[in-house]
Amino acid sequence: YALTTAGTTSTPTFTQSTGDLVIIGLATAQSCTITPGDSFQNWTNAAGTLHLLYKELVGSEGGDVAITTSVSTKSSALAYNITAGTFASPPEKSTVATGTDTGPNPDVVTPAGGTQNYRWIAMFESAGEEGDDDTWCNSAPTSFTNLIQKTSSTGGLPATNTCIAAADFASSASSMNPAAFNTDQSLLWHAYTIAIGPPGAAPEGHPAGKRLGGVGFAHRGHQYGSGRMVW
Repeated sequence: YALTTAGTTSTPTFTQSTGDLVIIGLATAQSCTITPGDSFQNWTNAAGTLHLLYKELVGSEGGDVAITTSVSTKSSALAYNITAGTFASPPEKSTVATGTDTGPNPDVVTPAGGTQNYRWIAMFESAGEEGDDDTWCNSAPTSFTNLIQKTSSTGGLPATNTCIAAADFASSASSMNPAAFNTDQSLLWHAYTIAIGPPGAAPEGHPAGKRLGGVGFAHRGHQYGSGRMVW
């Protein structure tokens, strides 16, 4: 597994190629539906405040991905880029988990491919109580590393702001049920666990790829104001 990590205030630049898998987590302060551009799959495909999108790049996407929300809302987002030829497509996810406390805890995901070397991503969004200073989410689930977190930058206004955080973990297993994150504030949250399998671990009904080793991996984060977003 190859992972690129950004500094606190910088945005890492993806070196993206045709065949790479891009996964975007978008948190919105207001419940809404989204319409992604460039043929990205609206993975969650429902009104809510945590939206997941993904696409295996075909080379015609251009520099930005437009995401239109059904209402005017602030948002924050994270993206992962997985190197072409190192993953099974499509990725898989858990059902959504929700609660109101300081321990966002994603549900178990059980990939159809059985026991494989997976890259697991635990991700959650919550109401935005704090500023964008990388201190509101204190820790990732046990064994998960590379904690990344973004907010819409205005503390003290949870009704009109939003936060998103994620971390990842690589292991050979047939399922993953992450422990909880820990946050400063007890606020409403929603969470998912994502499974990215190696080539050859594709679910039934999807073609398996050639086995080429580990999953190549990078991530970045953004925050946005109201209205239409571009990635």
